[in-house]
Amino acid sequence: MPGKIEGGNFMQTEVKEVGPCKLLIKIEIPQAKVKEKLDEKYLKFVDNTAVPGFRKGKAPRSFLERKYGKDINDEVKLDLISTSYEEVLKEKKLSPIADPAIDYEKIPFDQAKPLNFEFTVEVSPEIKLEKYTDIEVKKEVAKVTDAEVTKALEELRASRAELVPAGNESTSSVDKSAKAGDVIVADQETRADDKVLSKQENTFLKVGEELRLFNKPSPELAKALLGARAGEVKEIKTTIPADYEKAELRNKPAVLKVTVKEIKHLRLPELTDAWAKVLNFEDLKQLKEEIKKGITRDKEKESECKMEEEIIDKILKETDFLLPESMIERGVDHLSNRRRLELYQQKMPEDKINKALEVTKKESRAQTERELKIHFIMEHVGKKEKIF
Repeated sequence: MPGKIEGGNFMQTEVKEVGPCKLLIKIEIPQAKVKEKLDEKYLKFVDNTAVPGFRKGKAPRSFLERKYGKDINDEVKLDLISTSYEEVLKEKKLSPIADPAIDYEKIPFDQAKPLNFEFTVEVSPEIKLEKYTDIEVKKEVAKVTDAEVTKALEELRASRAELVPAGNESTSSVDKSAKAGDVIVADQETRADDKVLSKQENTFLKVGEELRLFNKPSPELAKALLGARAGEVKEIKTTIPADYEKAELRNKPAVLKVTVKEIKHLRLPELTDAWAKVLNFEDLKQLKEEIKKGITRDKEKESECKMEEEIIDKILKETDFLLPESMIERGVDHLSNRRRLELYQQKMPEDKINKALEVTKKESRAQTERELKIHFIMEHVGKKEKIF
């Protein structure tokens, strides 16, 4: 890729590799070309511009240079730089991933001298992909068991379950205490140092699931709610975490008061043909068949994705190339910012967020490099196979 372009009396250009996918381009435009372009600009200006005190097309060059010289010079300089840049790309068949950062103000311009300037530009990597067809991978056969169908059917039932107040069932002997799977409607109040930290009314707490306190799992809360009854008040003693947002309260004792207002049981629909018809199936048998087909489709899709990953891994193993550093940095920044937002939403302190991001920095870079290599390989294959 490095070398010179001999452009007659227009320009001379040197292209040199200075880093991964990074080129330094030096351009010299001869003084004769600079003067020619400047003369053309003045002629066009005087012919098309009404200059006060002169008839159109009769203003002397010396007057125009004094009054409009800087603006005209800047236009000519910009035009010459842009034209020569496009010429280099065409001549060397370069594909920049972004426009170069050229500080036009710092480039000296003198009609009595050649115009010299240089800049760096990043280009797409050169890829030598020896093989990307006839790659052997194993395809898993999608097998669905009766147990999987039953599990999916139960999950469907659970999604259609109704919440009914404990005791609303047809018999009077119904247990009104909270069991695993029940939902408790409760008011919550958290206190520390005789101050109310938070207060919530009519919250829904599912018994048996992981319940959280100060945004962390609380086995004590889950245990206290098991067997609770409407009207009871439960107090759970705990300690405020060391990473709590308010530093003055960290590691201090706290109490969560839960006022149980109502217990609700989940009432599952019965597995009958009538229920299947409610879901727009002929009967329970057809519902199970459709569930099996859905699981089969999901497994086949999962198998295809796995095969695709294996193919990509094999290609990446046999194909190595350098990547533009700026693209890697942007990718790492994007992942870091996304992770930072996630941790911020979890109310993690700033110092812990920075430490967590530092730990995952290498992982973010590896993930970015992999994604970029896949992108460039796909682009390379697409061009070879004429897939647009």
